[in-house]
Amino acid sequence: MNKKRNITDIMIIIWLTLIWGHSLMPAGASSQESGFVTDFIFKLIPAFINTSNMELFVRKAAHFSEFAVLGILLRARTGLLTGTESRQATAGDLPGESHVHDKTAGRFFTAACAGFFAAFIDETIQLFIEGRSGSVVDMWIDLAGVITGCIITTVILKSHAA
Repeated sequence: MNKKRNITDIMIIIWLTLIWGHSLMPAGASSQESGFVTDFIFKLIPAFINTSNMELFVRKAAHFSEFAVLGILLRARTGLLTGTESRQATAGDLPGESHVHDKTAGRFFTAACAGFFAAFIDETIQLFIEGRSGSVVDMWIDLAGVITGCIITTVILKSHAA
């Protein structure tokens, strides 16, 4: 289990480096990268109407996607801990009541909080890069991605446990 945790930790570090590396890019380089992706989409699917909003959509989708992957990794990391934890019966327990606590909610919350913290750092980095700015809207998009990734991983973990 330690080996899996170590591998997951390394993957999280690599992914955060990629996310924050994008935030360290000057505005021109970031815009050029988004423009490249937008042009690729138009060539791949010519039915898209080339509008100025398409680059904005690509940027926001990139935020969401980067953080969805982070959410998957963070929730997978918390999922490497034991899925349930037994406890001793107490006087208030009903006879035959299960003494197993599902730790899913706490682990989901831990992963989501770590993802929110990463989004906060990401947007803060951009405050110090020429031509860039931090955005509360982008933090919410990032958090939505993290939560989506956490949900996906939780469903997968639950289906394997059943």
